[in-house]
Amino acid sequence: MRNLLTVRLALWAWLLAEAGLLYWIIGDLTWAVASMLLLRFVAIGALSAYTSFYLNSQVLNTKQWLLLWLGEWWAFVLLFMGLQLLPKNWHETDIPVGQKHVILVHGFFCNAGMWSPLARRLERRGYTTSFVEMTALFGSLNVLADNLNTELKQVEQERPSVDISVVAFSMGGLAARYCLANLSTNPFRLITVHSPHKGTLLAGYIEKLGSRSAKQMAPGCDWLQSLEIAEAQLVDRPFTAIWSTNDTIVMPANNACYGHKTIEEVGKGHLFAVVDWQLHQCIFTELG
Repeated sequence: MRNLLTVRLALWAWLLAEAGLLYWIIGDLTWAVASMLLLRFVAIGALSAYTSFYLNSQVLNTKQWLLLWLGEWWAFVLLFMGLQLLPKNWHETDIPVGQKHVILVHGFFCNAGMWSPLARRLERRGYTTSFVEMTALFGSLNVLADNLNTELKQVEQERPSVDISVVAFSMGGLAARYCLANLSTNPFRLITVHSPHKGTLLAGYIEKLGSRSAKQMAPGCDWLQSLEIAEAQLVDRPFTAIWSTNDTIVMPANNACYGHKTIEEVGKGHLFAVVDWQLHQCIFTELG
């Protein structure tokens, strides 16, 4: 049963259950929805305060922290109460693979909907796009890496001369690294965004829910160590890592600072990457 639970299904179940419970307690739908938004606002504020003022070394002033808090809350609402509830085909296009193609890979408890805003911006710049999606909520990173490898082969089969880039968020960056080091026969340009390359302390809590991918993101775990060993044997497969000194999910934030080229952000939360125009501009620059 666990393997049949997709992110999309889990999000719908969570949203409906919470809305139903709050409506039963409050007795008014408008106030129930407002309470849902407020609960998220408070929870994200607490997480932002903990990571900004206690955990991470880059301390923010009050204005910077408020902007981080508001950005994370808005991105959370857009993702978990909007974009990721939609079917995958709502985010895909029927445009044939072009000469410059970008494959977008999501993070933990996410799906194709998270990169939909970036995909539209890429397409306006002449790129074609496609999405890789994890089928099981608690699945292994190896499965996501296999799905990416399958998508790479399909894109190359449709257009053999294609220039492929992969943009991967958070957990997806680890799966993409695994694919690049162990599965793909043709090197591809890889850009990771806010990925826990050296693990995240948060994974230890999520692992207790039975998540195999969370176990693979624990700092110092065997999976991460074996990935570094595999990468050390390669010389032609570099990647760029975009990371934030104030990441709210990668704990500590500098665990995301890893790779052949790193680009540092300051005062940006984890989920804000979805709507961060400046970050998207950085990705466009790296794609060339």
